[in-house]
Amino acid sequence: MPNAGEFIRAAGSSIVASGTVNTDAIANGASQTVAVTFPAGRFTSTPRIVVTPSNGRLTPAVQSPSATGFTAAFFNWSGANAGAAAGHAWIAVQE
Repeated sequence: MPNAGEFIRAAGSSIVASGTVNTDAIANGASQTVAVTFPAGRFTSTPRIVVTPSNGRLTPAVQSPSATGFTAAFFNWSGANAGAAAGHAWIAVQE
């Protein structure tokens, strides 16, 4: 059985990494970025990445994806300030 943070890949299966990131308060019309680094050696090519915000006022985007990480960007177009938020989820999958 693997230890926490390790993975097993069966032939033909996907390689996966996931986690969360936090943001400070983001004013209306502003944005914030957070650098994400994947575990060393996890991916051999750029995986598909999805980011889901934990604050409904924010629109997420994936910037500069690579086999070693990406930048998670959060934009606030809501018309009001978005308070600090924890636990914006992300998942990366290489097939």
